[in-house]
Amino acid sequence: MFNQTIAGHAFSIDASKLTINDPGRFGGQPRYVPYYWDIYMDGVADRDDGTTLGFDVSAEDVAAYPELKNRRTVRLVQSDQGFIEEV
Repeated sequence: MFNQTIAGHAFSIDASKLTINDPGRFGGQPRYVPYYWDIYMDGVADRDDGTTLGFDVSAEDVAAYPELKNRRTVRLVQSDQGFIEEV
């Protein structure tokens, strides 16, 4: 386990899975989810159909989060309970 600050918030990260251990809206999600949610909150998403947010993975994203290396897109939804989840 290690601590990492993502989008201005400190999180406890499971080193083997690279997921957030802390309870709350991002709990159990990959560590890059708060980064993309923060981008959305700043008014930027590559796609937004009113339910699902889509983000194109850039080279800069891969540099920050190497686990995205073979990904083209990250998709997020907000559950009825307020949790942010990758789909």
